[in-house]
Order: sequence, then structure tokens, then C-alpha cells
Amino acid sequence: MRILLFLFLALALTAQERMVILLRHAEKLGRLSNAELTTAGRRRALALSLELEGYKPALLFATERPRSQQTLEPLARRLGVTLEIRPYGAEETLAEEILQDRRAGTVVICAHSDSIGPLAHFLGYPGWIPEVKDYDRLWILRLGPKGFIGIEERHQKPLPPPEKIP
Repeated sequence: MRILLFLFLALALTAQERMVILLRHAEKLGRLSNAELTTAGRRRALALSLELEGYKPALLFATERPRSQQTLEPLARRLGVTLEIRPYGAEETLAEEILQDRRAGTVVICAHSDSIGPLAHFLGYPGWIPEVKDYDRLWILRLGPKGFIGIEERHQKPLPPPEKIP
């Protein structure tokens, strides 16, 4: 009986743990704020959808900038999840929204080179992520009922050749 109680409590605590995956948008055309993805960026977005679907994210967030949305659109279609749009520059508000939502599960946020660090900070990460220059990095934050638990920085899997992406 004690073992069952222990397992139940362990499952209850685990169920409250969440992951927030932060990533920069894929490769873009030019420097304009409304720049869209390049062909390589679209390939990266498709490959990223294959890599992230295993995390079974329940919430996907992008900014109003096209490249952020285009990066997550293949994942949103693959999962049948609505892509939520939040304004660029409102990282603190988005982090508060995520922290107040007590549901367990995974959240993916497609941000920009200068907003990943602030997002991680507002989600409770005590360190700092400098401005991100690469397109292939992911930060996986683990959050528990009492806040930040840990962070893992990873590189996206190498891009397959175009003919290998469904």
C-alpha cells in the first residue's frame, strides 16, 4: 500500500513538471523586421517539426514577425495545434502567462536573437543566455510547481537533404 501511495505522489509531482523549449527562428531573408524565411530556413522549419513533435507540445508561441511564425507552422500543422501569436518585445508578459498556466506539458516558443535570453530570465533561469547568432540551437527549460528546475542547451539535429524531408 505504501508503494502505491509513493508511486501516486511521484506521478502527481512529475505531472506538474513542464518543459519550455526556446528557439530562434530559422534562417531569414535580409534584415527587415518583416523578413521571411529563406529556402534553407523553410527546410530547417520542416526538420524542426520532425524533431520537436516527439516532445508533444501543447502550446506553440511565435511573434507577429513572419519568420517566427513560419518556423513553427510545420510543427503546428503536424500536431494540429494552434499557433499562438504574441508581440515581439513582450517577453515578460509571455513568461508570466506561461508561469501562471498550471497545466503540465511542453511549450515551444520561437523567439528572436535578442529575446531568448530575456525569455529564459523571466521564466526563472538564474543565468543569462547572450544574444543568439546561430539558427540551430534549442534551450529546454524544466519548470516545476515551485519554478525553475534546470536548463539544457542543445543543437538541432543536422538538416537532412531536401529530398529526405516529407
